[in-house]
Amino acid sequence: MSDCNASTCKRVADLLLQFRDGSLPAEDLAFVREHLHRCPPCVGIFDSYQEVIDVLQRLQPVRMPEGLMERMRHKVAEGASMDDEGPCEDAEPCSDEEPGEA
Repeated sequence: MSDCNASTCKRVADLLLQFRDGSLPAEDLAFVREHLHRCPPCVGIFDSYQEVIDVLQRLQPVRMPEGLMERMRHKVAEGASMDDEGPCEDAEPCSDEEPGEA
């Protein structure tokens, strides 16, 4: 029997992604299924995971700016951080300010 308490819910939350992709061992699978039948908050968490994954799978890949990978490899080989010059010559420098502050 699956109790609905903080420690059980945390255990279930830790297993939800594996539950979704079908990679849980049978014992854990039964435990998560049982818990989800009794715990609406964990069902909400699972539904949120599903929604995020569905949205991410619909995103189109974005091409990396020309030459960025080579510059990154060069920086790694030099042992320097990307912050030394920025990842792109034409990019605006990063700021610690929140958007809308200035």
